[in-house]
Amino acid sequence: MPKFVTVAAFNELPKAEIARNILEEAGIKTYLSDSELVAMDWLIANAVGGVKVQVASGDAERAHEVLAEAKSVDSNLVDDKISDEELERQAMAEEPEGE
Repeated sequence: MPKFVTVAAFNELPKAEIARNILEEAGIKTYLSDSELVAMDWLIANAVGGVKVQVASGDAERAHEVLAEAKSVDSNLVDDKISDEELERQAMAEEPEGE
């Protein structure tokens, strides 16, 4: 089973859904973590780190590029809070299985 990494996090569920749609349009399978929790009580978003957009570790670099391109087109469309260093750390933490 592939390891999943967070490529973006949002305090608002609609922005996470937009990021997910952008990634899935690019052919990257995406999961949202903590979306139900934040949807029930948005005040808890900061405590749990927001709604996390996660992809398989092998897709992390491409996902980051896709989100960066979307952000360059419209800076309000995708506003990810994870630094490039954190993305690289997570992507390198474990090699994907089967490669």
